[in-house]
Amino acid sequence: MVSAEETLATGLYCQKIQQTYQDCFHFVVSWDPSTYDVETMVSIVFSGQCGPNGMAAYLPIQNMKSVLKSEVDPQIRALSAINKLTRVEGYNEIRALSHSLQAIGWPLEKFQFPKGLLWRPLEEFEHRIFEHGHGEF
Repeated sequence: MVSAEETLATGLYCQKIQQTYQDCFHFVVSWDPSTYDVETMVSIVFSGQCGPNGMAAYLPIQNMKSVLKSEVDPQIRALSAINKLTRVEGYNEIRALSHSLQAIGWPLEKFQFPKGLLWRPLEEFEHRIFEHGHGEF
């Protein structure tokens, strides 16, 4: 009973924050990957676009699991074999952040540049147009 209640409450909370942030596209996220009894990611999101005074919310708190070799690109696995692999903890942290942001519909994959983006300064006669308010070019 207690386990089901926690799952239901968490699901309802995630649904509410996703509804709250669905029309927002500027965020500030503060996070703290700490060690309590296990590696834990705690993060807070704020957007001035949500509500009259902005809105802040806790993103889902998660226990971070170790990175598995199967999750890593083969080229990076080769570095692991010769003890040249660094920043695994950083990868784990950014992966946890992406999982947290999924709760509001913004995993890190959404922040990748579109394929058609001209990645250079604009000329005098050029200008950028935002479509749908979400930075799509």
